[in-house]
Amino acid sequence: MDGQELKTNRGVPQGSVLSPMLFNIYIDDLVHKLANLEKKWTYGRRNSLRTQVWAYADDILVTGENDIFVQVLRKALDEWTASNGIEVNYQKSAIM
Repeated sequence: MDGQELKTNRGVPQGSVLSPMLFNIYIDDLVHKLANLEKKWTYGRRNSLRTQVWAYADDILVTGENDIFVQVLRKALDEWTASNGIEVNYQKSAIM
C-alpha cells in the first residue's frame, strides 16, 4: 500500500482499512437471508431456532439450533456465494 496505486479486478486489497467495511456491506443481504430462513422455519412453532450471524472483517460465523437447520443454512450460504462470486474455504471452516 504505502500510497502506491494497486489495481485489482476482484475483491479488496488485503490489509486495506476499507476491506472490513466493504465486506460487511457486500454480505449484508446474506445476513438478512439467513435471518429470514429462521423466521420461515420457526413460523408456527413454539421455540425459535436461535440462528445468529456474526461478521468481522472477512470472517463470518453462523450458528443454528440443530443439525437439520445447520444444513439448511449451509445450503443457503452455498447458493448465495455461488450467485455472488465468493467461494467458501471449507478447509478453514467447520460444522460443529
